[in-house]
Amino acid sequence: MRAQRHGVAGFSLIEVVVATGVLVVGVLGLAQVLLLAAVANGDARAVTSATVLASGRMEELRATPWARLTPSPPGALRVDTPGFVDYLDASGAGLGSETGAAFVRRWSIDPLPSDPMNAVVLQVLVETAARHTGQTRLLSVRTRWE
Repeated sequence: MRAQRHGVAGFSLIEVVVATGVLVVGVLGLAQVLLLAAVANGDARAVTSATVLASGRMEELRATPWARLTPSPPGALRVDTPGFVDYLDASGAGLGSETGAAFVRRWSIDPLPSDPMNAVVLQVLVETAARHTGQTRLLSVRTRWE
């Protein structure tokens, strides 16, 4: 009563506690949104890098002379097959082994069943090694007369 007579107003303890609670809930909600955005950004970066790496290998296969396109063994896209796999770091540089690899890139060269002498199916699969954010797979058909 005395504070009201002198024109001094203040907040009660309950008002301060409620206001602090509302602020904390808001900040926690914002922090969660920022965390989800950071995870989504990392996943998008990995998928984009995998797509670029797959595209690069596909262009190399399409540029390889026809006589050097040897068919891959069965299952070359599922298991690491020497000559049809490489391990890459986060920047896309090749590594000698799977140790420290951010990406595993596999490819296959298979004769097209309807015209095995004149066409091949080229496939490239890139997976992230650390977190399974999915995989990128490209497929192309190359003919002898390109």
